[in-house]
Amino acid sequence: MSAQTNDWKIVPGERVGPISRASTLATLQQRFRASNVREQTIVGAEGAELRGAIVYPDNPARRLAIVWGQGESTGHPEDVEICYKQESGGACEWKTAQGITLGTSLMQLERLNGHLFHLAGFGWDYGGMVLAWDGGRLEALQAGGLSLELLPDPKTIEQPDRLAAYKQVQGDHRFSSGHPAMRALNPRVSAIHCGFAR
Repeated sequence: MSAQTNDWKIVPGERVGPISRASTLATLQQRFRASNVREQTIVGAEGAELRGAIVYPDNPARRLAIVWGQGESTGHPEDVEICYKQESGGACEWKTAQGITLGTSLMQLERLNGHLFHLAGFGWDYGGMVLAWDGGRLEALQAGGLSLELLPDPKTIEQPDRLAAYKQVQGDHRFSSGHPAMRALNPRVSAIHCGFAR
C-alpha cells in the first residue's frame, strides 16, 4: 500500500493505514516518502522519553507518533499515537471502521458501544482513559490494543456548572459514562493509541 492509496483506517491489532508491527523506519520512508518521516524522541506517560519516529510531522491532521519496541536494534512499532499533539478540536483524518477519531464524543461512543462504559477520572497522566467497554460492541477495539482518552472541552471547563461537574469526576478513580457529571461534560476523544503485540 503506497502513501497515495493509504485508506486512513485504524484496524486495532493489525494496522494503522499501511503501518503494521512488521514496519521499520525504512518501510515507513518508502510508504510515506522520507521527507514525511522524522526520527524523534516521543514523550510518553509521566514524561518518559521513548525512541520513535513521526510521520507527517508538519500536518497535525495526519501526524502519527510511532514508538519503537524497547530493546530492539532495528525498531518495529510498539505503539502508534494518532494525530499526535493535535490541538483540541482539530481535524484528524485517521478513523476506525466505526468512525471513531479525535473529537468523537462520550455520547457517540456510548451509541456505538450499545452500552455504558467506564473511564478514569480527569486531571492526571491517565485521566479520561477508557478502562472497560463493559461487554459492549467496542470491546474488540480494546482487545486489539486500541486505547482512547477523553477530555472535556477546555474552552468551557471554566464555566461554573461545567467546573462543578469536572470536580466530581477527577483523579485516579473509575467512573461510568452514565455518571451525571460525565454526561454534563460529554468529553471527546483527545488521544488514540494503537498498540501492537510483540
